[in-house]
Amino acid sequence: MNFKWIGSAFLCSVMAFACGGGGGGGGSGVDADVALLDVTAGEAGDVCDYIINLQEQPERTVDCGDGTTVTVGTTAAQAAEDIADCTTDLQAVAADCAATVGDLEACFEDLSSASDAELCSDAPLPAACAPVFPCLGG
Repeated sequence: MNFKWIGSAFLCSVMAFACGGGGGGGGSGVDADVALLDVTAGEAGDVCDYIINLQEQPERTVDCGDGTTVTVGTTAAQAAEDIADCTTDLQAVAADCAATVGDLEACFEDLSSASDAELCSDAPLPAACAPVFPCLGG
């Protein structure tokens, strides 16, 4: 996976889905050590609210100059729908998922700080995303 893929297929949708340290709550307020498999519906809502709101507002389009555009950000109206979709998706992570809330938050914090050039590149995703992406869509 690379930034361009994530930009076009992930950042512009709910799974366009953020940094928690050991023990305490991360940016979402949910304990960073909680396994994604063990996240309650309420915790999923808090985590999704945090990672969706990491996206800049308003929504904007980045022209990568090679015929590819990447939509980043969200609108206030879309954010509520994205949070609801994310909450549902987070409750359906792959059964062998070993990632934690802290892993997810760290991944999306790194993704949200990507420059336009990084979003358009074929560079690999941030290392913080390695434990997260095998869990999604499972």
